[in-house]
Amino acid sequence: MAHNGNETGKMAQMGMAAMLPGMVYMLELMQEQVQFMQEQLMAMQRQAKSPKSGKGGWPADAEARSAEQLRRRATRERNQKQARANAKRKQSWDAQPAKVKKARIAAMLAGRLAKKVPAMEKKAA
Repeated sequence: MAHNGNETGKMAQMGMAAMLPGMVYMLELMQEQVQFMQEQLMAMQRQAKSPKSGKGGWPADAEARSAEQLRRRATRERNQKQARANAKRKQSWDAQPAKVKKARIAAMLAGRLAKKVPAMEKKAA
């Protein structure tokens, strides 16, 4: 079945005419989705900028603020206690002679290696 140029042109026109309404509809849907996503993004950005609670991250409720204050104080005291203990340990370590430090490090490494060796032997068996 041979087609001349005129028939092919008519078929192309009919195909485009059939596709265009669907493509226009799809573009409208995509534009609506783009606008919806832009609005969502703007709302998220506004929400991120506005504080969620009272000043400086503190809760707006008085009871919650009091609980938060206690929690923060306990955390600070725990961290300070840990820092003092670490400073004491470091001072004790720095006061030891180099020979003692080397011996303790060697003993620690030997202990680590001793723990690894039985595990390796179990895997090989």
